[in-house]
Amino acid sequence: MAIARVEVAGAPVPAAQSLPRQEWLAAGVGGGLFAGAVMALFLMLAAGAAATPWGHPFRAVGTTFVGAGALEGGAGAIAFGAILHALTSAVLGLGFVALFPRDFPRASGAVVGLGYALFAMAIMTSLVVPAVNPAFATAVQPVGGAWVVAHALFGAALGLYRARGRRA
Repeated sequence: MAIARVEVAGAPVPAAQSLPRQEWLAAGVGGGLFAGAVMALFLMLAAGAAATPWGHPFRAVGTTFVGAGALEGGAGAIAFGAILHALTSAVLGLGFVALFPRDFPRASGAVVGLGYALFAMAIMTSLVVPAVNPAFATAVQPVGGAWVVAHALFGAALGLYRARGRRA
């Protein structure tokens, strides 16, 4: 019995296979930083709504590798948390670009990005964060469930950025 290979014209191809390396890196890092900025803005607003200083989400992230002392820190703790958040966002953006094609319609890109971000959040909160930042669970308490909404916004923004050239 012979096996025939069938290729579908116009089938989506992940960027890792279809773009030159430099464009792939730019798409992943750019999308991750854009989505990370959307997430950070939402978290700063959520912190304000919870009567917590706007920099608290960055201080909470800044407890990574530093410890709970970052919660009392000033501009340096906020900057460290913001840089760490940006780096993580860029890495997640690269992962998204490597897995998902650009030629999704915008609505589909937003939904797929949302699922990707919630999956990444599940892995991060259950495996990665407890190992590298045990203080984070208590540091994030003031903004409560806003972290889940923020990750959903990250994913939707990432998917929309990726599919920005397509119409729904």
